[in-house]
Amino acid sequence: MYKCRKYKLQRIAVTIAAILWIVTAVRSFMERSIYAVNNTGSDIVSIFSENVDNNVQSDISVDTELSDNYLSEQAMCLILEKMASEIGINRYNIQYSGNNSYENVYNNRYISRECVLTQDSLYGTVVMGIKATDEDKNYISIHIKLGKGVTSTTAYKAKLEKICNIYGIDSNVNVCITGQCDGDKSIEERNQITGNILSQLGAKEAEASRTKDLYTIYAYDKDTDGYMYIGKKKTNINISMNYDETTDKTNIYLATPINRGTINKIADYQTTTFIEIIGLY
Repeated sequence: MYKCRKYKLQRIAVTIAAILWIVTAVRSFMERSIYAVNNTGSDIVSIFSENVDNNVQSDISVDTELSDNYLSEQAMCLILEKMASEIGINRYNIQYSGNNSYENVYNNRYISRECVLTQDSLYGTVVMGIKATDEDKNYISIHIKLGKGVTSTTAYKAKLEKICNIYGIDSNVNVCITGQCDGDKSIEERNQITGNILSQLGAKEAEASRTKDLYTIYAYDKDTDGYMYIGKKKTNINISMNYDETTDKTNIYLATPINRGTINKIADYQTTTFIEIIGLY
């Protein structure tokens, strides 16, 4: 009787240990990948999604100066790895290129250097890079592109804002949400979509250009963080549209604080140079 009871207790203990191991492993994997985060309440992504037909994606980004001192290959990689940890990923690849010699840099034999970290997952893609463009300047580019994980846009924006605070990066975190509507929308239809979005956001129009070739609206929402100036007017909401004849769809962009124009080229690093990614040249 005693041996039987002891055997049962051992089996229970083994089962519990196995369950705990599985739970820990799953939690660890989820914490280190780009994944969908359930957001409560209405946010900019849900408002945008209500006004387009399909293919909603987002790109959360920071492109700015990082520092004005020499960074070695090891320093560049370490900074990117620490930033990746803050985002919550660890299955990334890092590529470094350029001559890392300190002497070369300060003896007029400067060779451009860059370090790029990438990770793909089911829900999104991360591309981060540091580029030294001259003897004293280092630039940082961080882009998180979300497809299936688009509902997590606000959560990942907060992660990038935290990174900016940690590293003293004085820059707005830019968010660009894209979607499509079927057909070539008229100016009146575009105005209706824009009006709906601005009304739901509680934003007021600041500047606008309403033509088929250049349809872009700048607005300001006091509840949205960050802003830029268009002329003398504050703006932190940018809605733009264009028609794609090849797909017979109207592309719609909602950005905060502004649509950088080339933002959707970021995901495919293999066919995009770092200069295109960083968007500074």
